[in-house]
Amino acid sequence: MIIALFIHGCIVIALFFLMGTFFRHIHIENKTGHKLVLGFLLGIIGSLLIRFNIPIAQYIILDLRHVPIIISAVFGGTIPTFITAFIIAFSRIIFFPISYSTYASVITLIIITIFSGVVTKRRYTEFQKVIVMIAFSTIANGIMFWFVLQHFGYGHLYLQKIIFFYIPMSLLGGFLAFYLFNYITITNHSYQMLKQQAEIDYLTGLRNVRQFHHLLERLLAKASETEAKLGLLFIDIDHFKKINDTYGHPAGDEVLRGFSRILINSNPFNHTVFRNGGEEFSIIVPTANEAQLISLAESIRTKIECHIFHLPSGEKIHITASIGMVLNSNINNITDLIYCADQALYHAKNSGRNRVVIFKEE
Repeated sequence: MIIALFIHGCIVIALFFLMGTFFRHIHIENKTGHKLVLGFLLGIIGSLLIRFNIPIAQYIILDLRHVPIIISAVFGGTIPTFITAFIIAFSRIIFFPISYSTYASVITLIIITIFSGVVTKRRYTEFQKVIVMIAFSTIANGIMFWFVLQHFGYGHLYLQKIIFFYIPMSLLGGFLAFYLFNYITITNHSYQMLKQQAEIDYLTGLRNVRQFHHLLERLLAKASETEAKLGLLFIDIDHFKKINDTYGHPAGDEVLRGFSRILINSNPFNHTVFRNGGEEFSIIVPTANEAQLISLAESIRTKIECHIFHLPSGEKIHITASIGMVLNSNINNITDLIYCADQALYHAKNSGRNRVVIFKEE
């Protein structure tokens, strides 16, 4: 039984870490979708625990199937809990012949699930919920095993197998599983936060210059392979330093945020808008010809010119922007493409600002 318990523990640890890796690299934005997937995966884990059970007599098995239900309830809520329980109950019926033991275990599973769903609605801390759920499920399973063992004439095994083995295993396994899953959840959250900080500009919410270089290099290589057009816009706020000096840096920050919203709303390729630093922004436009690029740039410039920016002080101001752009005609490397766009922006600013200039080879 010790070997079977060790295998049981290894299954829980390995599958929890695999599930943590899944959620780390496949981030589900929708919270409901995330919880549904959580419930499904924990149901699969519970099914595997049933499959690699600890037999104590014919048709009678021990396992920690209730632990995934508790984890699902604490970290997911009511609906994921019922999804997990349904998958586990279905697996119990599929894996083993229908018997008195099957009915008893399924009924106990339903009772534990309903109780766990009720506890999730209570205003307890996560740890308090875990204590209550583990205690209840251990008692419920202990009572169920008493009736099952008596029914099959194995009552003499109750003290040895249940009191001295299953109850400590259930309590210890439940708390260790909670600690492990909580650790994985916190680690994944920290990973997502660090990833966001590395990729996203904290002030505007746009992707940063690191992501700009990464995506531009990839799209340019793809465009070169397929001989497709790729447009690049460099956009600079005119006289931004004057805004900071006149109205203060909080006003400048608000202008940058409002400016970013205009770029996102004006661009059909939202994921290609970047803040490259300071008051300089960029937009990568895949599969665009010159006319489409000029039309997009002029639309952005006009919207910025007409927009009223509300400052924290209550004042309202108008600003303008200069835009330099380039198409990847005969340009196959990222350094030259950035240089050409930067030169076009330089000419836009030096020729009066508030205008669009497209790079032309001399």
